[in-house]
Amino acid sequence: MARIWLFFALCSTSASPRASSSGGMYILNRQTPMAVFNALIKAKPLNQPAPVDHRVRHDKIDRFGSVTLRYLSTLRHIRVGTAHKNRKVHLLVA
Repeated sequence: MARIWLFFALCSTSASPRASSSGGMYILNRQTPMAVFNALIKAKPLNQPAPVDHRVRHDKIDRFGSVTLRYLSTLRHIRVGTAHKNRKVHLLVA
């Protein structure tokens, strides 16, 4: 029994967490580790603006006269015509 008390005495004096000036461990002050963890300041996501339901793409019509657009996880080739090849276009995607 004396060994157990000696062990607890050594652990409570030498291994107790102390706050240092350079950061390090925090004093528990007889709180549970979960209470100390919840009391710390944590990173939170920034307030994001509402997602927009449209976008503007700046693209170029390819040499075959089509523009490629991904819609519902598939590529769609929108045919415009070879008369417009290499022309820069603005795609309004909703």
